Amino acid sequence: MAGTPFIIQQFTLAASQYRVWDLLATSILQSMPVEQTEIVNDSTMRGVLRFKFAGIIVPLRLQIEVADVSPMDSFTTLVTVTKWGTETVLRVKYDLTVVGDEQIQVNCSAMIEKAPAWMALVTPMQKSFAANMFEDIRKELVRAV
Repeated sequence: MAGTPFIIQQFTLAASQYRVWDLLATSILQSMPVEQTEIVNDSTMRGVLRFKFAGIIVPLRLQIEVADVSPMDSFTTLVTVTKWGTETVLRVKYDLTVVGDEQIQVNCSAMIEKAPAWMALVTPMQKSFAANMFEDIRKELVRAV
Protein backbone atom coordinates (compact mmCIF):
# COMPACT_ATOMS: atom_id res chain seq x y z
CA MET A 1 0.00 0.00 0.00
CA ALA A 2 2.99 2.31 0.43
CA GLY A 3 3.42 4.67 -2.48
CA THR A 4 -0.24 4.69 -3.53
CA PRO A 5 -2.38 7.53 -2.19
CA PHE A 6 -5.43 6.31 -0.32
CA ILE A 7 -7.08 9.67 -0.88
CA ILE A 8 -6.69 12.48 -3.38
CA GLN A 9 -8.73 15.68 -3.29
CA GLN A 10 -8.42 18.89 -5.23
CA PHE A 11 -10.02 22.29 -5.25
CA THR A 12 -9.50 25.59 -7.03
CA LEU A 13 -9.13 28.96 -5.34
CA ALA A 14 -9.49 32.44 -6.80
CA ALA A 15 -6.18 33.76 -5.51
CA SER A 16 -2.57 34.15 -6.51
CA GLN A 17 -0.13 31.30 -6.04
CA TYR A 18 1.85 33.48 -3.65
CA ARG A 19 -1.22 34.18 -1.46
CA VAL A 20 -2.24 30.51 -1.25
CA TRP A 21 1.34 29.46 -0.51
CA ASP A 22 1.56 32.09 2.21
CA LEU A 23 -1.60 30.76 3.91
CA LEU A 24 -1.21 27.00 3.36
CA ALA A 25 0.77 25.93 6.44
CA THR A 26 -1.32 28.08 8.78
CA SER A 27 -4.54 26.71 7.27
CA ILE A 28 -3.33 23.14 7.75
CA LEU A 29 -2.46 23.74 11.41
CA GLN A 30 -5.72 25.57 12.14
CA SER A 31 -7.72 22.70 10.65
CA MET A 32 -6.14 19.95 12.72
CA PRO A 33 -7.84 18.84 15.96
CA VAL A 34 -4.54 18.88 17.85
CA GLU A 35 -4.02 19.73 21.50
CA GLN A 36 -0.93 20.11 23.67
CA THR A 37 1.09 21.36 20.71
CA GLU A 38 4.86 21.52 21.09
CA ILE A 39 7.08 23.11 18.45
CA VAL A 40 10.23 20.97 18.40
CA ASN A 41 12.12 22.95 15.74
CA ASP A 42 11.54 24.76 12.43
CA SER A 43 10.32 21.59 10.73
CA THR A 44 8.75 19.44 13.46
CA MET A 45 5.85 19.71 15.88
CA ARG A 46 4.24 17.28 18.31
CA GLY A 47 0.85 17.14 19.91
CA VAL A 48 -2.15 15.02 20.75
CA LEU A 49 -4.61 14.31 17.96
CA ARG A 50 -8.25 13.85 18.94
CA PHE A 51 -9.47 11.01 16.71
CA LYS A 52 -13.13 10.01 16.86
CA PHE A 53 -13.50 6.22 16.84
CA ALA A 54 -16.79 4.39 17.39
CA GLY A 55 -18.33 7.50 18.92
CA ILE A 56 -15.53 8.15 21.41
CA ILE A 57 -12.53 10.46 21.19
CA VAL A 58 -9.24 8.55 21.24
CA PRO A 59 -6.14 10.66 21.96
CA LEU A 60 -3.24 9.76 19.68
CA ARG A 61 0.34 10.99 19.94
CA LEU A 62 1.14 12.93 16.80
CA GLN A 63 4.29 14.23 15.19
CA ILE A 64 4.26 16.32 12.02
CA GLU A 65 7.54 16.77 10.22
CA VAL A 66 8.15 18.75 7.04
CA ALA A 67 9.54 16.22 4.57
CA ASP A 68 9.87 18.30 1.42
CA VAL A 69 9.19 21.85 0.37
CA SER A 70 9.37 23.24 -3.12
CA PRO A 71 8.52 26.90 -2.52
CA MET A 72 5.33 28.04 -4.19
CA ASP A 73 4.71 24.57 -5.68
CA SER A 74 4.48 21.79 -3.08
CA PHE A 75 4.58 21.07 0.61
CA THR A 76 4.93 17.53 2.00
CA THR A 77 4.71 16.37 5.60
CA LEU A 78 5.27 13.07 7.35
CA VAL A 79 2.55 12.57 9.94
CA THR A 80 3.45 9.97 12.56
CA VAL A 81 0.67 8.70 14.81
CA THR A 82 1.50 6.51 17.80
CA LYS A 83 -0.92 4.57 20.01
CA TRP A 84 -0.92 1.20 21.77
CA GLY A 85 2.70 0.53 20.86
CA THR A 86 2.12 0.91 17.13
CA GLU A 87 3.28 3.60 14.77
CA THR A 88 1.68 4.71 11.53
CA VAL A 89 3.37 7.18 9.19
CA LEU A 90 1.42 9.01 6.52
CA ARG A 91 2.92 11.15 3.75
CA VAL A 92 0.60 14.08 3.16
CA LYS A 93 1.29 16.27 0.14
CA TYR A 94 -0.15 19.58 -1.03
CA ASP A 95 0.63 20.65 -4.61
CA LEU A 96 -0.23 24.09 -5.99
CA THR A 97 -0.86 24.41 -9.72
CA VAL A 98 -1.63 27.63 -11.57
CA VAL A 99 -4.75 26.95 -13.66
CA GLY A 100 -5.64 30.45 -14.77
CA ASP A 101 -5.07 34.09 -14.13
CA GLU A 102 -5.30 34.40 -10.32
CA GLN A 103 -6.54 30.82 -9.93
CA ILE A 104 -4.71 28.05 -8.11
CA GLN A 105 -5.60 24.38 -7.95
CA VAL A 106 -4.65 22.73 -4.66
CA ASN A 107 -4.08 18.98 -4.91
CA CYS A 108 -4.10 17.17 -1.57
CA SER A 109 -3.08 13.54 -1.18
CA ALA A 110 -2.25 11.13 1.62
CA MET A 111 -0.45 7.82 1.41
CA ILE A 112 0.68 5.29 3.95
CA GLU A 113 4.46 5.21 4.41
CA LYS A 114 4.53 2.77 7.31
CA ALA A 115 1.83 0.89 9.19
CA PRO A 116 1.24 -2.47 10.83
CA ALA A 117 -0.76 -4.88 8.63
CA TRP A 118 -3.86 -4.66 10.85
CA MET A 119 -4.12 -0.92 10.10
CA ALA A 120 -5.68 -1.87 6.75
CA LEU A 121 -8.85 -2.48 8.80
CA VAL A 122 -9.07 1.22 9.68
CA THR A 123 -8.13 2.63 6.27
CA PRO A 124 -11.75 3.72 5.65
CA MET A 125 -11.61 5.75 8.88
CA GLN A 126 -8.25 7.24 7.89
CA LYS A 127 -9.69 8.13 4.50
CA SER A 128 -12.74 9.78 6.08
CA PHE A 129 -10.56 11.71 8.54
CA ALA A 130 -8.24 12.88 5.74
CA ALA A 131 -11.21 13.90 3.56
CA ASN A 132 -12.62 15.97 6.42
CA MET A 133 -9.21 17.54 7.06
CA PHE A 134 -8.75 18.44 3.39
CA GLU A 135 -12.24 19.96 3.32
CA ASP A 136 -11.52 21.97 6.48
CA ILE A 137 -8.27 23.21 4.91
CA ARG A 138 -10.20 24.20 1.77
CA LYS A 139 -12.72 26.14 3.86
CA GLU A 140 -9.95 27.87 5.82
CA LEU A 141 -8.15 28.86 2.63
CA VAL A 142 -11.38 30.11 1.00
CA ARG A 143 -12.08 32.18 4.11
CA ALA A 144 -8.56 33.58 4.24
CA VAL A 145 -7.99 34.46 0.58
